[in-house]
This record gives sequence, C-alpha cells and structure tokens, in this order.
Amino acid sequence: MKVNEIVAEGKLRKGAQQATPDMQTWPALNNNNSPYAAYRFGMALAGSPDFGMDRDGPIGGDFTTIGYSSADKEILAGAAKIMGVTSNQQTTDDSKELDSVNKSSPTRRVGAITKPKSKK
Repeated sequence: MKVNEIVAEGKLRKGAQQATPDMQTWPALNNNNSPYAAYRFGMALAGSPDFGMDRDGPIGGDFTTIGYSSADKEILAGAAKIMGVTSNQQTTDDSKELDSVNKSSPTRRVGAITKPKSKK
C-alpha cells in the first residue's frame, strides 16, 4: 500500500482510520525538527518497558564537532564567531590511549621488503 492511498489532503481516509489499529503520532518527535529525539525514542522502544535509559544520551541532539588539528580548531572558532554561538567542551584537548590499550603490534616484525632477483 502506498502512503498516498492512506493519507489524502492531510487527513487519513476513513478506510485507513477503521482498518489501522492504534495509530499514534508524536509531535514532540517530529523527524524534521528533532530527528535525534525520534531516534532516542526508537532506542527506548527496544528496551521498553524493562530497560531504563538516559533520555538524551551523552551528547543529546547537539551538533558535534571534533578538531583534529590546530587548523580545524581555528576554522571552528571562526565559524562560531560568525554565527555567534558557543560550544561545551566534552573531552580533553588532545588524544591519549588508555593504559588498557595494546599499543604494540601483535604481528612479528619483518625486515625491509626486497624485490627478488630475476633469473637469467
């Protein structure tokens, strides 16, 4: 069934109203205005009713950036100044591996790759 067979002129057709059980719309979860809220609602559906979760998640629907280099940070600062917005720092300014991370390769160290000599 196509959506235009269900919705006509902004109203559900009478046949769709009678044949579709318990259809609900959620204005606060409008995908045009708050797609992240709709996504979080889907996550809550997956664990409902037994699993509790933070409604907004660690960052929420906030626009998020990562400045890998000083040039990236300069660009971000310039755009923020133009737009008149500020950010909230969520992580440290630099990247560090945790002590629990294996920092050495598990593969055997191999010497330089050499081209085999051709047989003449």
